[in-house]
Amino acid sequence: MKIWFAVLSLLLLTNCAKQIFEIRSEIEQIPSYEDSQAFFFGGLGQEEEVDAAEICGDQLKVAQVEVERTALDNVLSVVTLFIYTPATARVYCQEDKSS
Repeated sequence: MKIWFAVLSLLLLTNCAKQIFEIRSEIEQIPSYEDSQAFFFGGLGQEEEVDAAEICGDQLKVAQVEVERTALDNVLSVVTLFIYTPATARVYCQEDKSS
Protein backbone atom coordinates (compact mmCIF):
# COMPACT_ATOMS: atom_id res chain seq x y z
CA MET A 1 0.00 0.00 0.00
CA LYS A 2 2.81 2.40 0.84
CA ILE A 3 4.46 1.72 -2.51
CA TRP A 4 1.27 2.61 -4.40
CA PHE A 5 0.94 5.81 -2.40
CA ALA A 6 4.55 6.71 -3.16
CA VAL A 7 4.11 5.98 -6.88
CA LEU A 8 0.88 8.00 -7.05
CA SER A 9 2.49 10.89 -5.17
CA LEU A 10 5.48 10.83 -7.50
CA LEU A 11 3.24 10.89 -10.57
CA LEU A 12 1.19 13.78 -9.21
CA LEU A 13 4.29 15.80 -8.39
CA THR A 14 6.13 15.21 -11.65
CA ASN A 15 3.44 15.45 -14.31
CA CYS A 16 3.18 18.44 -16.59
CA ALA A 17 0.85 19.73 -19.28
CA LYS A 18 1.35 21.86 -22.36
CA GLN A 19 -1.30 23.08 -24.78
CA ILE A 20 0.06 24.34 -28.11
CA PHE A 21 -2.00 26.18 -30.69
CA GLU A 22 0.07 26.27 -33.88
CA ILE A 23 -1.26 28.77 -36.39
CA ARG A 24 1.72 29.09 -38.73
CA SER A 25 4.72 26.81 -39.17
CA GLU A 26 7.42 29.50 -39.33
CA ILE A 27 7.96 30.64 -35.75
CA GLU A 28 10.68 32.46 -33.89
CA GLN A 29 12.83 30.22 -31.67
CA ILE A 30 12.46 32.57 -28.69
CA PRO A 31 8.96 33.54 -27.55
CA SER A 32 7.96 37.14 -28.21
CA TYR A 33 6.00 37.08 -24.97
CA GLU A 34 6.28 34.92 -21.86
CA ASP A 35 4.38 35.45 -18.63
CA SER A 36 3.82 33.41 -15.51
CA GLN A 37 0.16 33.58 -14.59
CA ALA A 38 -1.29 32.91 -11.15
CA PHE A 39 -4.53 31.04 -10.67
CA PHE A 40 -6.20 30.26 -7.38
CA PHE A 41 -8.18 27.18 -6.33
CA GLY A 42 -7.08 25.27 -9.41
CA GLY A 43 -8.17 28.07 -11.73
CA LEU A 44 -11.87 27.33 -11.31
CA GLY A 45 -13.92 30.08 -12.95
CA GLN A 46 -10.83 32.14 -13.75
CA GLU A 47 -9.28 33.19 -17.01
CA GLU A 48 -6.34 35.21 -18.22
CA GLU A 49 -6.31 36.86 -21.62
CA VAL A 50 -3.26 37.53 -23.75
CA ASP A 51 -3.72 39.59 -26.93
CA ALA A 52 -1.38 37.76 -29.30
CA ALA A 53 -2.24 40.05 -32.24
CA GLU A 54 -1.14 43.09 -30.22
CA ILE A 55 2.09 41.37 -29.16
CA CYS A 56 3.00 40.37 -32.75
CA GLY A 57 1.81 43.63 -34.30
CA ASP A 58 -0.88 41.99 -36.45
CA GLN A 59 -3.09 38.91 -36.16
CA LEU A 60 -1.53 37.52 -39.34
CA LYS A 61 1.90 37.47 -37.64
CA VAL A 62 0.82 35.21 -34.76
CA ALA A 63 2.49 31.82 -35.28
CA GLN A 64 1.95 29.89 -32.04
CA VAL A 65 0.38 30.30 -28.62
CA GLU A 66 1.07 27.91 -25.76
CA VAL A 67 0.22 27.43 -22.10
CA GLU A 68 2.38 25.20 -19.91
CA ARG A 69 2.20 23.81 -16.41
CA THR A 70 5.54 22.34 -15.40
CA ALA A 71 6.31 19.79 -12.72
CA LEU A 72 7.45 22.64 -10.46
CA ASP A 73 4.11 24.40 -11.01
CA ASN A 74 2.34 21.20 -9.97
CA VAL A 75 4.53 20.85 -6.88
CA LEU A 76 3.60 24.41 -5.87
CA SER A 77 -0.06 23.56 -6.41
CA VAL A 78 0.13 20.43 -4.25
CA VAL A 79 2.14 22.17 -1.51
CA THR A 80 -0.46 24.97 -1.30
CA LEU A 81 -3.34 22.45 -1.49
CA PHE A 82 -4.30 23.86 -4.92
CA ILE A 83 -4.87 27.34 -3.52
CA TYR A 84 -2.13 28.66 -5.84
CA THR A 85 -1.81 27.14 -9.31
CA PRO A 86 0.72 28.81 -11.64
CA ALA A 87 0.94 28.45 -15.43
CA THR A 88 3.15 30.00 -18.10
CA ALA A 89 1.74 31.56 -21.28
CA ARG A 90 3.92 32.10 -24.37
CA VAL A 91 3.30 33.77 -27.72
CA TYR A 92 5.50 33.13 -30.74
CA CYS A 93 5.35 35.48 -33.72
CA GLN A 94 6.06 34.60 -37.34
CA GLU A 95 9.67 34.99 -38.40
CA ASP A 96 10.45 38.17 -40.30
CA LYS A 97 11.83 37.00 -43.65
CA SER A 98 12.89 40.47 -44.76
CA SER A 99 16.06 40.51 -42.63
